[in-house]
Amino acid sequence: MKKLLSVLLAMVLVLSLGVAGVAAEGDAALSVYTQTGAGEAVLAKSYTAAELDALKDAGTSVYVYSGKSGASAVVATEYVTLDALLADAGVTFAEEDSLSFTCDDGPYSKWTPTYADLAERGVDDQGNAVPTAFALTWDSGALEDGAAAIAANAKNTGNIRFVCGMTEEEAADNSGRGMRMPSGVVAVTVVTPEKPALSIYTQTGEDEAVLARSYTAAELVALKETGTPAYVYTGKGDPQAVVATEFVALDALLGDAGVTFAAADELHFTCTDGDYTKWIPTW
Repeated sequence: MKKLLSVLLAMVLVLSLGVAGVAAEGDAALSVYTQTGAGEAVLAKSYTAAELDALKDAGTSVYVYSGKSGASAVVATEYVTLDALLADAGVTFAEEDSLSFTCDDGPYSKWTPTYADLAERGVDDQGNAVPTAFALTWDSGALEDGAAAIAANAKNTGNIRFVCGMTEEEAADNSGRGMRMPSGVVAVTVVTPEKPALSIYTQTGEDEAVLARSYTAAELVALKETGTPAYVYTGKGDPQAVVATEFVALDALLGDAGVTFAAADELHFTCTDGDYTKWIPTW
């Protein structure tokens, strides 16, 4: 009986360790994901604490934000810059992208910085450049205590904190606003907006074209019809045909976009390689 109990306990222990290992993604300290639109996040790379150490920089960087009782600061002495982390993970962070964070207590919902947000944030309260980074060794405290005093207590406890600077305007007017930055970060996701598959514009004469509506691939699918209509055209030899099995009718598309196509109107097309000039169909 004792032997059977020992075997059962050993099996439970192995199963528990296996589940914990999966949840921790191989004891990852920080994981980088990519996501397009509302799609599922895809793992780009996970890092152990030792792997993050291999990417780290050292120096004293001060990150100011408004606390409950005045200006507070995070002072980092060891950190992995956002640029270095994403480059190593093979991930691009560009215009229109944003970052979302998962912390040890769940998703961080107070701020999802965009590329533009971070591009304008990069100085401390004295106007000195500070990197956007993941702080490994850091401490926080009241700014009035002085950065040196806060830095003296900086420790690497395994609690990773995302840090970014102030804007130059905030530093110049001594507002001390900055941003309250997430701590306990275990994952960062670069979210790229889903690119439109098709956009509808209207234009009057030589005026500038005005966007009526853009459609993602999924939104076009919601309007599609099925069938096997054949569209015959003259090729270089015998007549050729395009046969469509799924399509969005022009009337359905323009109707959904709230656009009228009537007498004297024309259709102009823009393709992936530029404007289409071989045919401009009229109503």
